[in-house]
Amino acid sequence: MDWAESMAFETLAFNALHHYTRLGDAANYLDRVAGKLREHLGFEIIR
Repeated sequence: MDWAESMAFETLAFNALHHYTRLGDAANYLDRVAGKLREHLGFEIIR
């Protein structure tokens, strides 16, 4: 796993969690903008 890919996704995730008040909205945003990267990294959101 490339650390740059992980860092890019973490930046998107923190931005989404800061911007959206509902976890579901942040998860939907991440799926829209970085769904393939999320799958590649194996990132799961536990609700």
